[in-house]
Amino acid sequence: MSDVVTRIGLPGFIVVFIATFVTCYASERQKEAIIERWVLFNNNSQLQSFTILVICLAVTIYIVEAYTFSKIRKLDREEITRLAEYKNKYQELMSGKVIAGNRNNTNKD
Repeated sequence: MSDVVTRIGLPGFIVVFIATFVTCYASERQKEAIIERWVLFNNNSQLQSFTILVICLAVTIYIVEAYTFSKIRKLDREEITRLAEYKNKYQELMSGKVIAGNRNNTNKD
C-alpha cells in the first residue's frame, strides 16, 4: 500500500480509495446521489458542496506544498554541508595545510 501512496501521493490515494469503496459498497441509488451532489452539483446545497470541495482542495494543496518544501529544504541543507566539506578538503589538499576555520576537521597534525 505504501508503494501506491508514493506513486500517486496521499490525495490521489484518498480519491482512489473513496472511488473503490463507493464502487464496491454503494447501491445504485447512493451512487447516483453522490454523482449528483459532488460531481454535477445538482442539489439544493450547491454552494455548500462547492465550498467543501474548494476547502478540501486548498487544504490538500497546502499539505502537499508544506511537505514538498520541507523535503527540498532538507535536501538543500545536506547539499550545502556536502559542498562545504568538499571545499575544505580540496583547499587543504591544494595548500598542504590544515585550514584554521575548518570546524569539521578532527585529524589535525
